[in-house]
Amino acid sequence: SLDLSLNGLSSVPVGLLDELQSLRWLSLAGNRLHGLERAAFEPLANLQHLELGHNPWECDCNLRDFKHWMEWLLYRGGKVDAVECTLPKDLRGRDIRGVPVEMFNYCVPPCSRNVLNPSGGGGGGGGGGGVEAPGDCARARYRPASVRRAIGTVVIAGVVCGIVCIMMVAAAAYGCIYASLMAKYQRELKKRQPLMGDGEADAEDREEKQISSVA
Repeated sequence: SLDLSLNGLSSVPVGLLDELQSLRWLSLAGNRLHGLERAAFEPLANLQHLELGHNPWECDCNLRDFKHWMEWLLYRGGKVDAVECTLPKDLRGRDIRGVPVEMFNYCVPPCSRNVLNPSGGGGGGGGGGGVEAPGDCARARYRPASVRRAIGTVVIAGVVCGIVCIMMVAAAAYGCIYASLMAKYQRELKKRQPLMGDGEADAEDREEKQISSVA
């Protein structure tokens, strides 16, 4: 086990946990973590319990890949405590594990800085250093427009499930009605069989009487 809680950590560098493949319990609770890199946790093949509570999580596109890794950990029987979002505001207080993955469909690749090499001649002794300028793109975050798409997906799935359930109920009702009708038919058939047998016996008696009278 490894307890890194309450250490003021703001990130977990990739490679920090590479030599801990046998680690089964890890706590990162009570730090200053906004997001985590999936690659930093993929070497933990035997991890069973992960504590991430009490961190100011920003549930934006930077946390999407780590969300997928958490879902994989839960799928193979691991345990993860609540990862409550602090940003954006419309997700504040929600556990990111319950946020539909469709909300991250509009994520764009992270921005990169462009290195501009100054051109132009000049006199002697000029330095050849580059100038680093920020790109025009902004940090990728969760977009509210994707919420509508996620809700639409949930509604469509609910309608399809409802139709399937109605069809199953109708099929079950039809089967019950058919079974009851067949049972009723069998009961009536059994009631008629003794009557038919008595009629045949009476006919045989009459034939015997006619033969004896002729004789």
